[in-house]
Amino acid sequence: MAEQLTLPGIDPKPVLSDRLMLVLLPDAGAVQQVCQRRQALSTRYRLHGRPIIPGRMHITLAGFGDFPGLPPRLVSGLSRLLATVDAPCFTACLDTAMSFDGAHMRAKGRHALVLSGDDGVAGVRILYAALAQRLRAAGFRRVPRQIMPHLTLSYEKLHLAPVQVQPVRWPVQEFVLARSRIGSGEPYAILGRWPLRH
Repeated sequence: MAEQLTLPGIDPKPVLSDRLMLVLLPDAGAVQQVCQRRQALSTRYRLHGRPIIPGRMHITLAGFGDFPGLPPRLVSGLSRLLATVDAPCFTACLDTAMSFDGAHMRAKGRHALVLSGDDGVAGVRILYAALAQRLRAAGFRRVPRQIMPHLTLSYEKLHLAPVQVQPVRWPVQEFVLARSRIGSGEPYAILGRWPLRH
C-alpha cells in the first residue's frame, strides 16, 4: 500500500474508518421477510440498486459519529449509560415501502428505499424517547427530538411514494451498539447488547 505523503509540521487528516450506531436488529425470520419484500418490490418497480446484506439490516436509533478506529472511552462510557435505559419489549411491524431522502443521497441522485410503518413502529419511538432522555442528560448535544424509524433495503434512482406491503414483524427484546467499518460492506460488529423490560 502506498504511503501517504506529508509535509513537515502538518499532520495528515485521519482516515475515518469506524462508525458507531445504536440499532435494532431484525431476527432471522424478519430478515427472510425483508429479503422477500425487497425482491417483490424489485420485480414490481425494476429496481437496480444492490440490496443491503442481512448482516447490515437494522433500524437506527442513534448515530455517534465516524472515527479513525474504535474509540474505547466512548464505547465504555456508552456501555455504562445504556445499561440504565428502561423501556419495554415490543413488536416491530414494518408495512410500508417508500423512499427516504438524506441530503447526502440526494446529492448523488439516489434515494434510500426503506420499510417503515405507523403504529407498527410506536415501540421504537417509545424506546428512542427513553434513550434520548439519557443521552441528553449525559451531555450528548445533537439528539433529535424524534426519529422516523425505518429499515433500508437498497439505494435507488427511483423515488417511490409510500406503498403498502405485506407486514414484516419481529419481537424486539434488545437494542445493540454496532460498529460499522465504513465502506467495507461487512456485517456489523456488535459491541454491546442491552435487554428491554419484559
